[in-house]
Amino acid sequence: MNKQAIFPSIDKPWMKHYGEQCRSLTVPNASIYDEFSRVAFTHPDHIAIDYLGTQITYSELKERIDSTARAFSALGVRSGDRVSLVTANTPENVVALYALNKLGAVANMVDLTLKGSDLVDKINGASSKVVVATDVFLDSLRAVEREISAAHVIITTPVDSLPLWKRAAYRVKAGRPRLFDKCMLWSDFVKVGLRNAKGADALPRICDPASQSACICYTSGTTGKSKGCVLTNGNLVAMVQEYANCGLEFAAGDRMFNENPPFISYCAVLGINLPLALGMCIVMFPTYEPDHFAERVYRAKPQHILACPADWSNFFVDGKAKARDYSFMSTLASGGVAFNAKTKAELNSLLASLGCRNPIVEGYGMTEGSSAMCTAVPAYNVAGTVGVPLPLMSACIWDGEAGKELGFGQVGEICFSGPTVMAGYLEDEAATREALRRHPDGELWLHTGDLGLIREDGGVEVVGRIKRLIIRYDGFKISPFDIETHIRKCDGVSDCCVVAMDDTEHGFGSVPAAFVVVEGGADAETVMASVRTACEEALPERNAPRAYFVVERLPLTKVGKVDYRKLEAMAAEGECS
Repeated sequence: MNKQAIFPSIDKPWMKHYGEQCRSLTVPNASIYDEFSRVAFTHPDHIAIDYLGTQITYSELKERIDSTARAFSALGVRSGDRVSLVTANTPENVVALYALNKLGAVANMVDLTLKGSDLVDKINGASSKVVVATDVFLDSLRAVEREISAAHVIITTPVDSLPLWKRAAYRVKAGRPRLFDKCMLWSDFVKVGLRNAKGADALPRICDPASQSACICYTSGTTGKSKGCVLTNGNLVAMVQEYANCGLEFAAGDRMFNENPPFISYCAVLGINLPLALGMCIVMFPTYEPDHFAERVYRAKPQHILACPADWSNFFVDGKAKARDYSFMSTLASGGVAFNAKTKAELNSLLASLGCRNPIVEGYGMTEGSSAMCTAVPAYNVAGTVGVPLPLMSACIWDGEAGKELGFGQVGEICFSGPTVMAGYLEDEAATREALRRHPDGELWLHTGDLGLIREDGGVEVVGRIKRLIIRYDGFKISPFDIETHIRKCDGVSDCCVVAMDDTEHGFGSVPAAFVVVEGGADAETVMASVRTACEEALPERNAPRAYFVVERLPLTKVGKVDYRKLEAMAAEGECS
């Protein structure tokens, strides 16, 4: 070990992989709307969004945002209010996000596959004043309309930004949405903004925009319920500064591919705000389709791509892709779930043969850190690591029992501090105190719940998980707690536990496996049929268990806690019911 090496958080060896400008980076005291407006003023004719072939310039997008801000203002939305966006990846989602930000209001990003009480909890838990939802989600909203506290529900469609003839064809095929009392169509809503000539433009400017909350993005939940992470303007603006200076080749006018659902922070922070703050064009798709990834990328011709292993692996099976030139791709980013090293090497070799001059770069992050906290960069892309901490971030390895930082190469809990760490959890002070802790150095550190180490060259290695998060092959994260809650409601269930099981179908990632203890005297077959039905009806399809096991009792550790490791081993070798 280098004689001068002390602790990672002090030495910050990762900074040697960045340019000198990173040592003096600052975060502007600005909102994401301010930063977008700056770009719109500088590059008014650049294309901001390419949505299914329909192109929207920066000046046109700003006009839509400003008009929509006036419409929200007319509905009574003010600074600090929260509005739930239960939307697909469409221009309307982007417009609503920035319009709310102009007002100082907060976008509550809700998973549009949620149902019943889970949906009500997300909307009402944020005290949402208004809900904006995609029409395909309308049935789920109608089922709980009387329980939703929001005063207004605005319904969008995937074709609202497309030419008139396409909108007409969509309405003929889909029919007019069957609205309920609180509802209005997006097309009628935006007319409110056009009539409200001043509205939001007459409101006083926020004096400290960086500290203002911008959005709420939800964790997938691990040992408890999914929690809302309050992300500030400063968090999102800092992320832009980091990526603009980390060595990746971003430039105004470039195209960034985005088919990710907007409710995940990966999309909101990196797939939407990052490209718009840098003057790039978002090539946007309303649906996530990993089986068509290579084809979509080829047709869209983006320089920059944010995806996950499930997407990139499509290059192996798409026969047409292997005969095409993909030299237009510059940034090939993958996140969500770690690549198998052998698969990644084979994929990089294939992509190089198709003209790609750069290999895939992986990173590491979590919603609490505004999605990304580490990334591989051109100067450091080392196998076995998740890259290096981003230039404004600091990292340390923490020994929880001893209450101290560990040195290089020692395994402990990975922690981060810096300007992209969330403000806290929504309405949950106890959980916030658990996640954000003041260390002896006086800094506030985010405890990730992951085990890892920091190398002397600054690289971060993740070696295990303290938390119970289940990460699917496509990068989506699943909360065991949410599944267990629904199973325990079933008659005849005494206890249950959900753990991760290897996804043998895709070769990487995990799927949920449910272990169920049936009450004495109950018919196991009847109970399990009820459990399966409950999971299918209450959960998004991707979150439902792929295997069910009936056990007499859940195995326990020596201290009386459920032995998750034992259950994972049982799932790997047992036969499901």
